[in-house]
Order: sequence, then structure tokens, then C-alpha cells
Amino acid sequence: MGTDPSNNNKTWHDVDPALPKRRIQVFGPPATSGTRGSFLSLAMEHGALQDTCIQVLKARDKEHFYRVTHNVRLDGAWVDAGENNHTIIAAISGIPEAIGILGYADVTAYSDIISSLTINEVAPTLSTIASGDYQLSRFLRFYTKQNAEQNNTLVSKFVAEMTSREAVGASGYLVNQGLISLDSMSKETALLDLSN
Repeated sequence: MGTDPSNNNKTWHDVDPALPKRRIQVFGPPATSGTRGSFLSLAMEHGALQDTCIQVLKARDKEHFYRVTHNVRLDGAWVDAGENNHTIIAAISGIPEAIGILGYADVTAYSDIISSLTINEVAPTLSTIASGDYQLSRFLRFYTKQNAEQNNTLVSKFVAEMTSREAVGASGYLVNQGLISLDSMSKETALLDLSN
């Protein structure tokens, strides 16, 4: 979905003849959203790297590669729906062929009116996200200034709270907001994240 004006795919049928002749519409969050940033990195960049020319571009000019792979179409196929996910949900529930870029919590909360898409035949579930098998999932990370945890009581309390069982355990309050608990993750996945 780069901004290349030569992209002649106007309908889903143009992308794949098995799909309907309906206008491509993707409703997503604005450029300020972490969900959009993750989508660009995990889907757009990864998809673009399936092309040999893009692979060469990445090797030769990483800045240009980033500009090409981290943009959305400006011809109306991508619709910035704002920070309010309810706008995206309303749009895609009313347009059967439209796609929305949403977090797991929103998809599960509104599963009666919208459905998730599989990636390589893997559906987003607690187990596939926790295992890393669902390729459009991301870790939640937070950072502190070096030595801040030792030198600042508020930072120390925040870190302790964000890593507590009450927050991120199997029944943690962040789990109720769509976070996959650390208890659900395999030890290998958790260790991989901790090493990053």
C-alpha cells in the first residue's frame, strides 16, 4: 500500500480475481498511533520485503526503504479513522469488504459484528499471540531512564505495578484491556522478549 501513484489496484478484484469487484478500503489509525506504527512494521514492511527490488533497496538505502514501506496510499484506499477505534468498528461493520486495523481487545470485544483476519491461516487468539505464531502481534515495552528505578520512588513503584501479577498475571487488569498475560506466553517467547 505504498504511495506509488502507479498502483492500479482500485478494487479487491484487481488484487485477486477471486475477490469481489468492490473498492479497496482500509480504515486505520492515524500516524500518531502505535497500532499504525506496528502495522507498518509488521505487515507493510514485511510484505514489501517479499519483492526482490525492495530487498535490494533495503540493502542499499535504508532511509528510502523506510519511506517506501512505511507509507499508506493517499488515493482514498487508506482512510485515517482517528484515534477512536469505534469509528473503525462502525465503518467496517457497515462495509463488508472493508478492512480495519485494530488491536486484539477491540476485535474480541466486538466479535459479534466484526471478524478477525487470518495471517498465513493463523487466527489471532490468546495462544497464537502469546506464542508469536500470529505474525501481526507485538510486545508491549516500557522503558525508564538509566538508574531511574533506583533513584526515583515513583518510577520504582510504576515499574513494580506494571510487572505485578495484579496487572499482567492471568487475571490482571491489563489483561482485561487486551494485553496477553505473561502467564500465557511460552518461556521461550518471554525470554526472547526480555532479551530485546
